Amino acid sequence: MKKARETIIKILERDTTRDRIFKICRDNGMTQKTAKVVDLFLDKTMEEVAAEMDIDVRTVQRKINEFISKCSQ
Repeated sequence: MKKARETIIKILERDTTRDRIFKICRDNGMTQKTAKVVDLFLDKTMEEVAAEMDIDVRTVQRKINEFISKCSQ
């Protein structure tokens, strides 16, 4: 998932602050939960994010993919 992480950083224009992530998610109609997943994913593995948020790894993948597809248009 290194490619996904790099894509997210590119979308954020290298400004990976939590405020920026939450603003982009809000502006693109995504939930705060998605923003939190993306924020955590920048520093952790999908498995660590899933464990910390008590959600399934597939949910983490789905939210990351949602962020990338909605924000890279």
